[in-house]
Amino acid sequence: MHMTVFQDLAYEERVNSVTGEVEYTGRILRRLVLVLDCVVANEFTDKMSDLMNLQHYVIREKRLSEKEAVIIFLDIVHIIDCLHRVCVCLSYCVITNVVHISESVSDL
Repeated sequence: MHMTVFQDLAYEERVNSVTGEVEYTGRILRRLVLVLDCVVANEFTDKMSDLMNLQHYVIREKRLSEKEAVIIFLDIVHIIDCLHRVCVCLSYCVITNVVHISESVSDL
């Protein structure tokens, strides 16, 4: 996965319960931002055109060997574990959100 994490400072804001308007509290917050690369072909690059989500890969292959399924599963578990170690939680981890990278494009 191509990603980067950066931090910035932002003014804290909240919604006023009486007026419904956004107001600044005067506090400054430190935010951590996770930025993920675009993994679909687009007008700026075609490097990602060989990538597909895991659901499309499984449909295309029709049947995965037990070995390949275990390898994919362990890769997913490893990635989620690494994210959890740095306090990043995935709210929606489904097969369509997993990108399958074949060996031919693994050097992207």
